[in-house]
Amino acid sequence: MLKRALLKVLLILFMICSTLSFANFGVGAGFGEPSGLKIHYDFNNTTVLNIDLGYNFLFGTSGATIGADIWFLNDELLIIDRKRYPVFAGVGFQDTVSNLFGGNPSNSFGVRVPVGLIIPVYLEDRHTLRVIIQAGPLLNVSPGFEVSATLGVGAVYRF
Repeated sequence: MLKRALLKVLLILFMICSTLSFANFGVGAGFGEPSGLKIHYDFNNTTVLNIDLGYNFLFGTSGATIGADIWFLNDELLIIDRKRYPVFAGVGFQDTVSNLFGGNPSNSFGVRVPVGLIIPVYLEDRHTLRVIIQAGPLLNVSPGFEVSATLGVGAVYRF
């Protein structure tokens, strides 16, 4: 039953991503907490939807993870040699299922508040590779209250 639910979530994410404009869409990988697939959709120059599908193994509950955040970017705070490096703060959720393929799966749901830095690498044909460094608290609210952390680096190729 849990496998079907995870498959439904992945199918819904795929359908959402396939209908979005590819000009504002990016896919990449993240390493840390969680490690796995990163999907970005830019609503505008200051707001990004970040979706993480991966696995937690560093802090808190270990297991398969899905998370989504809204990031608010500010490219005025960090300017070095006339290059802008956007910093961001956001809010979102993270749902972790431990023992997914084992006998007794358990679920952990929390709210996360990521902050970080984006280092844009400009490629040919107006494409961009975003190198991302992020950290922040994770407040698990289910099944019990627990404070943990998210920490990671990643890269997202924007189409």
